[in-house]
Amino acid sequence: MEFTAAVDLDSVSASNARARNTGTTGSFDLNDFYYLFATQLQNQDMMNPVDDTQFLAQMAQMALIQAMDQMNAMTLTSYAFGFMGKDVIVADFDSSGQLVNTRGAVEKVILYNGTPQVYVDGKPYGVEQIMEVFASGMAPEEETTAP
Repeated sequence: MEFTAAVDLDSVSASNARARNTGTTGSFDLNDFYYLFATQLQNQDMMNPVDDTQFLAQMAQMALIQAMDQMNAMTLTSYAFGFMGKDVIVADFDSSGQLVNTRGAVEKVILYNGTPQVYVDGKPYGVEQIMEVFASGMAPEEETTAP
């Protein structure tokens, strides 16, 4: 009976933390973890307190996950800047739902809401929309393939 109440409290706390999240991805960040941490400390059973080492281990894991996420974002940004000046084919869907491939040089790379976008023929595309990359000035029929 007491265990059910604790689970319900944690469920409510997790829901509140998710509701507080202002990110567009809906991800659970370090601020949400701190909110849950404070809520758990406020509502813990004084006769059976939670072990501090568990909280510290969870905080260390959350900090590690956040650092890995930041490193991933920086790697993706660096990857996108590597396309500068290269000829690429990007794929996108038009208004009728047809797949349209556009070939052109990457004119610039910007960060929009922390996500890199490449510009081809004046239009922004996500890095995931790049289908082929060519050396500058090399036409597709001039490509060489390894045996």
